[in-house]
Parts: sequence; structure tokens; C-alpha cells
Amino acid sequence: MNARAKPVAEREVTITRVFDAPRVLVFSMWTDAKHLAAWWGPHGFDNPVCEADPRPGGKILIHMRGPDGGVHPMGGTYREIVPHERIVFTSYVDLPDGTRVVESHNTVRFEEHGGRTKVTLHAKAGGFTEFAKNMLAGMEAGWATSLDKLAAYAVRQNGNKDAADQAAIRAIFGDRTNALFGKVADLAVKHFAADAVAYDLAPPLQHIGTDKAALQAWFDTGTARSGGRWASSTCRSAVTSRSRAVSGT
Repeated sequence: MNARAKPVAEREVTITRVFDAPRVLVFSMWTDAKHLAAWWGPHGFDNPVCEADPRPGGKILIHMRGPDGGVHPMGGTYREIVPHERIVFTSYVDLPDGTRVVESHNTVRFEEHGGRTKVTLHAKAGGFTEFAKNMLAGMEAGWATSLDKLAAYAVRQNGNKDAADQAAIRAIFGDRTNALFGKVADLAVKHFAADAVAYDLAPPLQHIGTDKAALQAWFDTGTARSGGRWASSTCRSAVTSRSRAVSGT
């Protein structure tokens, strides 16, 4: 953690995923800049600059570019690498004047799992500015969508027959997460079938459906942050809708 200042907020998350690809391949996706650029960052972001020097003390530099074209530089340092077993690295975001905004200490473990790869990520982050608190609040969602992109990329690189379908379904989940955190109604209904049904379960019970104006108004009340049940309902509708499109039924 940054020794120059005391964090104003801290967050710690642990996420475990099983990837349908061999451990050697999945491990390389955290150390090879070409692979790293393909999945790092939330859904909808790409990485026009991605540099990785996978050795203790080696630097990481990634420029994440959002859907709006804005670029968000991130630096980091590899601290420990045990081939195909463990990676320890720090990551951080600084302002142009050098002020540290967020810094995270990350440990990633890789285990064989019946021909697949079990990955356990532990991240402990500190925020050093007031607006960093919002970044930390979205930390778990950000890692979750990144790992979804990694899962889709891994099966594609591994040559899995259902890679395209997996990528399409994971993109739906990524859009749903970005819609909720960004409160973007257009993104929220992007994958809905015309007959999708969703409800705001906070009193009074209200049918939301696919009315974008009503959905945006609902987002703006703040209900979307706490109404986890609505998120689950819309997610099921979206997946059902997309599944029909993929299968052609």
C-alpha cells in the first residue's frame, strides 16, 4: 500500500472463478501483454496501450479506454511470480500531478481443476482521495466484469466450440453491470426481449418493463443501487432473450 499517505477508505475482495482452459494458458493471460490487453478492464473498455514485464520489480502500464473514448491510465509492479501457480502485483491510478488516487495489492493463485483452471483473486485496495471512495465501491463489479472478459477470451484462445456463445452471454452480464452502476437505461434494455417483465420490489410495487423513461427515473431515485432483486429479474429476462437469439429459436 502507498506509504506516502494514509488511505481515506479501504476495500478488500476475494473472487474465485473456474476457467475452461488449461492452467498454463490462463496463467499467461496475466503476464503476456498481448493477452492482458484483450481482457483487462470492464466490459466495453479496450486497452490501446498495454505493457507488462513479468518479473519481480517489472512494470505494468495499461491505458484503459472507455466507451466514451476517455483514457484511464493504470500503472503497476509485479512483486512475485511463481510460474503457473501464483502472481503478486500492485496496481495504482495517479492524477496527472502525481497524486495517488487508488492503490491495490493483488494476489492471484492458479490451481488445476479437472483440466480447467481455478483462479482465486485477492485484492486489497486503499483510496487516497474523496472520489476514490466511489472507485472502491465499484471494485468488485469491475473485477467481476474483467474476469468475465478473461473467461470468454480464454475459451476462445483454447479453441472451445462454444466460445462465441459464452462470449455473447458474458457480454450481456457485463452490460447489465455497467447499466446498474452507470444508471444507463439504454444499456439496461439493450438485450431485452419485447415481452421482458421486471418489477421494482421496493414499495409501492411498480411494473418497470422496458419503458426507458420510467427505468431512467427509477435509476435516478437511487433504488437501483439497493434493489438487488430487480437486477436479478432483469438479468434473467436478458439471458433468456439472448439465448433465444443465439439458438435461433
